[in-house]
Amino acid sequence: MTAKHVTRSITLSDVARQAGVSRTTAAKVLLGTGGEHVRVSEKTRELVQKIADEVNYRPNRAAQQLRCAKSGLIGVLLDTVNTPVMFDRLSAIEDEAACHGYRLLIAQIRHSSNALAKHLAEMASYGVEGLVCLFDVNRKVRPQLAPLFENWTNVVFHGAPIQPAGHCIRVDTVGAIRQSVAHLLDQGRLRIGMELWNMDDELMDLRAEGYQSEFVARTLQVDDSLVWAAHSRSARPTDETIRRAVRYFMGEVQADAIIASNDIWAVRFIQRLKAEGLRIPEDMAVIGYDNLELGTVIEPNLTTVDQCHEMYAEKLLQLMLRLIAGEQTAPSNRVCTVVPRLIVRASG
Repeated sequence: MTAKHVTRSITLSDVARQAGVSRTTAAKVLLGTGGEHVRVSEKTRELVQKIADEVNYRPNRAAQQLRCAKSGLIGVLLDTVNTPVMFDRLSAIEDEAACHGYRLLIAQIRHSSNALAKHLAEMASYGVEGLVCLFDVNRKVRPQLAPLFENWTNVVFHGAPIQPAGHCIRVDTVGAIRQSVAHLLDQGRLRIGMELWNMDDELMDLRAEGYQSEFVARTLQVDDSLVWAAHSRSARPTDETIRRAVRYFMGEVQADAIIASNDIWAVRFIQRLKAEGLRIPEDMAVIGYDNLELGTVIEPNLTTVDQCHEMYAEKLLQLMLRLIAGEQTAPSNRVCTVVPRLIVRASG
């Protein structure tokens, strides 16, 4: 019977032995431990790093965590519903984290409790110093997910906290839609249609609230028939859904403008409306949401809402670094709000 060959992981002690230095010196170079008490010459540092690269040494993150060493990692749980926006936001967060000496450990989720639990366990094994939940959580599933975060302290949620007295960063969705409605009303458009891709989505509720509140603030009558819901499970519309929406806004309610739930919907609206012979924005103004690059290549260029990802990332890291440092935050400082801005272009 042939014995199986087991490949042993390269340890810090292996690297130290091959470099002819102490384990403490190797740890100073590769793990950053020891503080100012351990001094290493540049020549020794280069030698240790060279040998570590040659033998493919990888730090044992779980062991580091047990020794209370800093990992320099922030975990990010990323949504898969609206990936273009989340990836742009993630890029801004990664840039900002790097400015503070942190790297990101990223996992994508699909709102499965089992998958989320596995991702959290993996994040813990790597010793992440903080956790960012970069996904919208429907109010219906918050009680189901909350127990998974009971042992986590340095967590920043997106939109709304899952934990009681939790920390979060949010974009002022209501304010963003109010900006859009105000812009169209100032142009003299009174039949403003609002497209929502799913009325069961909490984010869409905020869009509807922003739409109505701007009319109310101007003492104008709110026509609920101008709010149309696709009842879709996807943030991307099908051809048939776009046809139904355009027929509704053009024929049934005779809208003179459409505020779309995102830029993808808005671009598809422009394409369909032009195919129906309408002029944009003369016959129908269109406003998107997210400020994707897609909006700059459609003709006419898309008026849209910029969610200010750089500001989001800056506020997020400020909050996260306070949590990692163990600072106490007052209830009024546990929620950070990013104010988006309307980017006015030719479509509306």
